[in-house]
Amino acid sequence: MTRTAVLFAGQGALDPANARSLYESSPLVRERVDESLDALDLTVEGALAPDGRALRDTRVQQPVLVALQLGVLDELRRASVSFTHAAGHSVGELSAWAAAAVLSATSAAALARLRGAAMAECARQTPGTMVALTRVSQHEMLAALASATRSGVAAMAVHNARDEWVLAGERAAMRTAMRAPGAVALDVSGAWHSPLMEPAAEVLRAAVEALDPRPAREITVVSGVTGTIASAEHTRALIAAGVCGPVRWLEVLQTFAREGVERFVIAGPGRVLRGLLRRELGACEVALLDDGPSLVDFTAAEADKSL
Repeated sequence: MTRTAVLFAGQGALDPANARSLYESSPLVRERVDESLDALDLTVEGALAPDGRALRDTRVQQPVLVALQLGVLDELRRASVSFTHAAGHSVGELSAWAAAAVLSATSAAALARLRGAAMAECARQTPGTMVALTRVSQHEMLAALASATRSGVAAMAVHNARDEWVLAGERAAMRTAMRAPGAVALDVSGAWHSPLMEPAAEVLRAAVEALDPRPAREITVVSGVTGTIASAEHTRALIAAGVCGPVRWLEVLQTFAREGVERFVIAGPGRVLRGLLRRELGACEVALLDDGPSLVDFTAAEADKSL
């Protein structure tokens, strides 16, 4: 059996046109999104308006993204697409736990709403931002981080690829980080995956105590928090840690390589994930097209032409 991983993108992957297209093309996606919007007391016209204003709010984007992913997962299951592994980038990890049936879809959706609201409140109380460092070595990243911490709270927030990192922290610290080679300011509303999000992690810790995670159903979850294989018994801790700790996506991909995963399915929006797959693994994918729920196989070299 070909080892196949289903992947779920994180916040920032969702744009209104993409989201509206998925919403309108699939009754299963529509059902999941409508449930999420009802809980948020929002309409689809407001949440997925062409100007994208609503989706800039993490309180909206996180639950809408997870709802879309859960709907796409329903489509893939209906199409009898099977998986051996699952992983999610940042908030996408909630969808990965649902794919492995460790969390119910209802629990994953509720946690996405809580997570988005808690992180938005942290950003309101302690403003911060993020800076990407591209085409730099680990040594260069650590030097930039050390310099930033002399100006305020700062942390390594994301490790996407061998030469791609993201720092997060207080605005003064990130202004210092911008002096580093390869630094690019990110258009975000908070210092995600940094110690500034610790109050949000506490909110999640309290919420997940009530959860009763179930053993994974023949699907191996690779956690973005550790970059390694995770078990259901660690679900509670990982959900909370995923708010204020770094995303170790390169390590996730390296674990897939060691596990012999040969095929990847991106459930929902995922251009960034496709790019990282091509760069780090040269991987062949199965992708859900953004303009409808049809499945196509394509190689990395054909990716840009196909999507």
